[in-house]
Amino acid sequence: MQSWLQNLELLIRSRTPLIWIKSKEEERLYRVLQSVSKRLNKKRVISWDCVNGIQGSLNEERKFANNPKGILNWINEQNNSVSTILLLKDFHKFYEDPTISRTIKELSFSLKETTHNIIFSSHIYPTSDELDELLTIIELPLPDQKELKKLIKNISVKTDSDLDDNDLHELAMASSGLSELRVRQVAARALTQRGKIKQNRFKRYCRGEKTSDCKERNS
Repeated sequence: MQSWLQNLELLIRSRTPLIWIKSKEEERLYRVLQSVSKRLNKKRVISWDCVNGIQGSLNEERKFANNPKGILNWINEQNNSVSTILLLKDFHKFYEDPTISRTIKELSFSLKETTHNIIFSSHIYPTSDELDELLTIIELPLPDQKELKKLIKNISVKTDSDLDDNDLHELAMASSGLSELRVRQVAARALTQRGKIKQNRFKRYCRGEKTSDCKERNS
């Protein structure tokens, strides 16, 4: 994960205007971008989706709801006094609109003269002969052992589960290969049984989630 973060930071610092990150973990990706923004010490992170519009900007909350072209024009109008990472969620749904494609093509050039970046976030990448060469495409890796251990520790603290470092290490190993959301679901299932996380139950649910993941990929 660390090398992936370094690569993302390099893309942002080098003014790569359009980055497509394939992931189902929107909440985690937003936190990753906030962390990157803080380390670069020069970025604000604004997110947008078609239902909620802009989020993260105090004076323009919910603006451009159901207006994908409006949010693209908005980033193009921002000056460099506050450099911005704009996270666009589920943008594959608007990808084939010719006005959207045209605007994205124009942004691929105009944003190079700014300190702004657009991050497209979706669980799929819709290929396009027009736009493929204009976007840098990467995939958010699943949580590593450090992230998983921190996540499980936070859950254990909030639920008064008595887990020591060795327990956390074993549970992080057991949940390797699962998304953050799946780990939270595993923990929730374990908690409904006894009110606290127990190693054996947690591991058993992890195995079940991994089996489910395999079925989804093979279907």
